This record gives sequence, C-alpha cells and structure tokens, in this order.
Amino acid sequence: MIATSNGSRRGLLGFAVAAGWLILPQTAWGQYGTVPVLDEAFQAQLDAETHSRRYAGCDARLLIDGPAAYQAFKDLVNDATDHIHVETLVFEINEYGRDSASLFAEAALRGLEVRLIVDPFYHFLPRKLAMLNFIEESGGEYRFYWKHGTVSMERVKYRLHKKILLADGREAILGGMNYGTRYFAEDAWRDTNILVTGPVVKDIREEFLQDWIEVNGWRDGVPDLTRYYPPLEPTGPGEIRNVDQRPAHDDLDINRLVELLIDNATRRVVIETAYFIPNDRVKELLANAVKRGVDVTVMTNGRSSNDLGDTLFLPSLLTFSPMLDAGVEILLWEAGFEHTMHAKTLLIDDAVAIVGSYNMSNRSYRWDSENVVVLTEPGQVAAVREMLATDLGQAWIVHVDRRWFKNVSALDWIRAFFVNLLSRHM
Repeated sequence: MIATSNGSRRGLLGFAVAAGWLILPQTAWGQYGTVPVLDEAFQAQLDAETHSRRYAGCDARLLIDGPAAYQAFKDLVNDATDHIHVETLVFEINEYGRDSASLFAEAALRGLEVRLIVDPFYHFLPRKLAMLNFIEESGGEYRFYWKHGTVSMERVKYRLHKKILLADGREAILGGMNYGTRYFAEDAWRDTNILVTGPVVKDIREEFLQDWIEVNGWRDGVPDLTRYYPPLEPTGPGEIRNVDQRPAHDDLDINRLVELLIDNATRRVVIETAYFIPNDRVKELLANAVKRGVDVTVMTNGRSSNDLGDTLFLPSLLTFSPMLDAGVEILLWEAGFEHTMHAKTLLIDDAVAIVGSYNMSNRSYRWDSENVVVLTEPGQVAAVREMLATDLGQAWIVHVDRRWFKNVSALDWIRAFFVNLLSRHM
C-alpha cells in the first residue's frame, strides 16, 4: 500500500465509499433496455449527433494498469500476420519505450506492414527520433500528426492524443496509455486500456486510415485498401460504439457524446479523469444533474499525483468550490507522483460506460484528437463499475469539503487564477 498521511481516516472513507457501491445492485434498472440512456430513441440521437453507430456482437476486456495492458499489447503485435497500425502521443526514452519500439521493428522485419502516427512535439529529441527511425529502418513507417495548411500557433495547438493499436484490422487496444515505463511497469501509474474485438473494429481501422491519409501517409497515392478490411465475425455479446474527435476539422463528437449522456442521466454519474477542468457547459450539466437527483462523483488527481503539477492542478482547484456548491462530490487521488491516476472513464446510471483517451480538460475539449468506446452490455459495464469501485475505495483518496480549502493558501488562489488563464490557450 502506498503510504500517505492520515491514512486511517482516508482508509475508512474509502471503505465507506466502496461499500456503498458494492451494496447497491449492479442491475437496479431491471431488464436491459429500460434505462433512459439505453432507450432506442436516445441511442438514435447519439447516432445522429456523434456521427457514430453501435455494432452488435462485440467483446471488450478491460486492461487495468500497465502489466496487463503491456502483455495484451505484446500478444497482439506478436500474433499479427499482416499489419500493425498505431497512433500515440509519445514513445518514452526508457525501458518500456525502447522495448515497444523494438517489438514494432521486429514485426516489420517479419514482413508485416507497420505504420505509426505520433505527435511531433514529444519526439523532437534526437534519442526519441532515433527510436522512430529504428522502426523505419526495420521496414516500418511513421508520420507526424500535423494540422495541414497552417504555419501559425494554431498548427501547434492541434495535437494527437489518441492511443490506438490495431492488429490485422481485427483487434484493437485503446485507452490512456502511451509507450513507456510509467504506463506499463508494475506498480506505476493507475491507467486503463481496453481490448475490443468484433464488428466495431471496422470503425477504429477506418479512423486510423483517415488519419493516415490526412498526414500524407501514402505519398505515392492511396493503394488498394482491401487488405485492411477482413471480415469481422461476432466475438461477444456487446453492442459497442466507437467515437473519435478531431478538433482540427471542427469535429467535436466526443464533447457532444459526454454532454448528452450527462444531460440524460437519471441516477448516477461517475467521472474518473486525470485532469478535471470542465468547461462552462459541462459544469452546468453536472449541476443540473444534481438538481434532478442524480448522484455525481468526480475523481481526479490531487496535487501530489498530478503529473503536470500545478500547471493542471491549480486550474482544477478553481472548479472545486462551484462544483461542491452544486452538490458534486469531489475525490482526489493523492497517491504521489509515481502513482499518477491517468485513466479516463465515465459511468452513467450503471448502464453506459466510456473508456478512452479523453480527459475533461481544455486540450481534450478544443485541441486534441481523441478516441473512446462506449459500452452498454451489462457485463462489460459491470466490469467498469467494479474497477471504479476499487479506485474510489483506495486508502489515499481525499474527500474535498469546506475544511479541505483551509489548506489552500492565498498565493495558491492567485496562482490558480493566472495559470487558468494560461491553460485556456494551451
């Protein structure tokens, strides 16, 4: 267990929160389809307003924390027979970053097509470029994600934040993890990926191909794409929706997805996000949900665990008081910097769950390309619910109340104001 101050008090609080979750029935709504957010009319609205669709016959497996995710990632790469497609923010210069690059290089040497899209600003150091060049020298290809047609700061702001691994167009892993030790090592960051199979993978592979074309991936013209579209048979009981977001093209479908789900919640909203800096619309929707009698819980990194330090913790601080006044429960993950909470999960009415790369912060709202999957099958949603119950019950969770604010200095409030102004343009 990670050592914290006031561990006993926090442990009791965590036990009470988790116990409350476990006591409540997981299927309190009765028969599938009777929950408002599962209503067919509402699902049709999601189809139209998020430009997505549900695919039946899909399976999903949560990959909780690094070792499970890294093993699944290795299995997909090693078992692939035709191609590997990747989108990620960063390859870190450390053991797991180098090992991941080596796995992709080995796949290319086996004759597989290996293509990667990466964010340029995390790879300008020679050692990071060397890892990408190593993959390319082995027969793979990589491209940097840019917004084309601009040379201004606007081009710098639009960034790649998706984390997608596709194997043979049949299986996909997505979620919060980049390639590096802090994501994949034992006892490192708290993060969540998800492995999906079945017909929904069609949307994810089309998403990658669209991005590859956008970054001029086929410089000699688009080839025959037939090889990327193998038949996808049913693999599980779930209906899964894939939603992506490309602010560079005024595509804000995940924003709309989250807004619609919160606005139609009738019982419970649980948000697990590394950075909680909601925009005015989300704050309004969360406050309105509480007024309707919905229990709203937000868990985000506290100061000790925020990997970006005060740059993102102080803007979060400004949201805590108004959210607390609105009746939102705020819980802080205070496990220390080495154990940052990096997962991005949303649970609505114990009936719909979102897992992906999308944070509740300005970058995800306005600048970053993102990807999520939406689960509605009761067993798959229950797995997310149980994961969240475990997180909420950890001994290092701190409950924000009015007494908590006594530990915030006047200087912190002043700095929070100015850092928040800056963060609106980051």
